[in-house]
Amino acid sequence: MIDNRTLLDARARRDDLRRRRGIALLDDTTFDHAALDAVEREVSALSAALAEQERRVAVARAESRRGALMKSAATVKRLEGRRLKAVAEAEASARNLVGALNAVAETADQMRAQLREGGLPVPLALADGAMADRLSQRLASVLGRLKGHPTRFSQVTWRPSWRAPGADWHEEEKRELATEIEMLAERAGEQAAS
Repeated sequence: MIDNRTLLDARARRDDLRRRRGIALLDDTTFDHAALDAVEREVSALSAALAEQERRVAVARAESRRGALMKSAATVKRLEGRRLKAVAEAEASARNLVGALNAVAETADQMRAQLREGGLPVPLALADGAMADRLSQRLASVLGRLKGHPTRFSQVTWRPSWRAPGADWHEEEKRELATEIEMLAERAGEQAAS
């Protein structure tokens, strides 16, 4: 591999020989042009070799860059497949969540109607606002785990929730109404007996 230092040394020798040729001309002495011609050819050859070397390095870099770009493109394409799969899963989960929350609300509406029809009081925990508040807090605790988005995901915002993100919603809701449902059953039994 040729470096610039080799070319600079050859140019320095050439310049020194040119200076000596000028001195010889001024002093009217003889000068051996063969040495200068040899160094001139060496400088020319070194310049051409260095230019070719730089061209080859540039070609190798371009090929390496092209290889890296192709590898990146393949990786991005593979990752895009995974991303789109995750988007489809997120969409299905969001649609399922809305369907499940609607089912919770509809079932709670039916429970409240049944209680009223039977002349029984509607427990506060079953009230639409209280139930929606609990479920939204649970949802916020889970959404708060979105990477880099603890309280906002573009157009969707939520307040931080005090509820544990790993809590079992089913068990918490079951506990929320268990005592009141038992009390309602006892009251219903007492009313039926009287």
